[in-house]
Amino acid sequence: MEVGRGRSEQMTAIPRKLGRASSDGPGRPENPSITGKPLLWLRVEGLTLFATALLLYSATHQQWWLVPAVILVPDLFMAGYVGGSRLGAAVYNLGHSYPLPALTSLTGLAGHHPLVLAVGLLWLAHIGMDRMAGFGLKYDSGFRHTHLSDLAETVRVRPRLGHQRSGSLTASADSASRAVRSTSEK
Repeated sequence: MEVGRGRSEQMTAIPRKLGRASSDGPGRPENPSITGKPLLWLRVEGLTLFATALLLYSATHQQWWLVPAVILVPDLFMAGYVGGSRLGAAVYNLGHSYPLPALTSLTGLAGHHPLVLAVGLLWLAHIGMDRMAGFGLKYDSGFRHTHLSDLAETVRVRPRLGHQRSGSLTASADSASRAVRSTSEK
């Protein structure tokens, strides 16, 4: 604790050291905090949801062409990002969390509407597929920051074993050129 500062000033200084504060409050950093085995378990949960939803879908006796036609429809919730990062995250998270697809599935089940049930199950399968791939709920700071990973880190090309990581194509071309010259000199 720093001398000369009030308790509230000391508490608000903490988030600035951790990272950008989220919409959850000033003490919550917008950095993915799930790593290691918990992240693996969350991805296994995604696989479980994906497989279970597709298995239950088969019980609705709907046509299988509906799966590829509908499974990516929840990604239309990305359109919220047209209104900015904060609105985009809220709209995206609304479409990529469990309550709406669960309600859709239950409505179809209770009303004996197999197509509505099937759509809800495919929506849940989509969420499971996303979680399995490491795509989580979005933070207000931007589309690439999720509760499971930082998509900027996820989509970076990883170097193959035995290759050095270089900052540019020119550096890669230079190292390839040196390798060819050293081979021809021998």
